[in-house]
Amino acid sequence: MPNIKKRDVVLVMVLTFITFYLYSVYWLFATTKELRANTKSAPNPWIMPIVYICISAIMLLVLLFNPAFGSSLFMV
Repeated sequence: MPNIKKRDVVLVMVLTFITFYLYSVYWLFATTKELRANTKSAPNPWIMPIVYICISAIMLLVLLFNPAFGSSLFMV
């Protein structure tokens, strides 16, 4: 029997929102680690959070430096 923890979807969404998406990085790492322990086809648990953080950083930079959107954030 696989040892995969059952998580409440609503609780995961609330914790993600409250922690400014930091919980989602933890959730991604924890679920990937559980999958890797129970299957051979799961990716390395460190790869997914690193990819997630890199994509989030790129999206933030695009939002901040996009002339159509980002510059209006700083207008008074």
